[in-house]
Amino acid sequence: MHLESTERKYTGNNICSIGNEENGLDQVIDVYFDAFQKRYYFLNNPKFSVEINDQVIVETQMGLAIGKVVSLKKAAIKSNGEALKMIIRVATKKDIEKNNELKSRSNKKRDIYLKNKLRKYNLNLKLVSTEYTFDKKKLIFIFASEDRVDFRELVKELASIFQG
Repeated sequence: MHLESTERKYTGNNICSIGNEENGLDQVIDVYFDAFQKRYYFLNNPKFSVEINDQVIVETQMGLAIGKVVSLKKAAIKSNGEALKMIIRVATKKDIEKNNELKSRSNKKRDIYLKNKLRKYNLNLKLVSTEYTFDKKKLIFIFASEDRVDFRELVKELASIFQG
């Protein structure tokens, strides 16, 4: 479940208005991810409690990720849409250290390869960020451009370099 902006616009119709009644309401956790620069909703895990500003480990479409809890709310979840996933656990100090190390490693990879590759393919792209997923299964490159850019050849080369 994706939260596009702070105006509370949601993709999908899974979250209903929050009323005063708590019957049938689930605790929904709003989590912000630096790597994706986005916010997503997750269900609270009844095995532990989370608070605003806690770092949590969750399963996303991209893999395991660490994010920051930005709000907690009670909401009714409609069954006609994409199901919300549950928070896996609160991040430990070791998890946060690992995440910081992954950020550092991804920045080194970016600096080493991408500047030359963008020149090689003559692409008018700006690299915004590079992040590993928490499980280190994927390295995500986020680019920005004012123009439409065909960077399929660059993606193929990056995939061949960073696989394994």
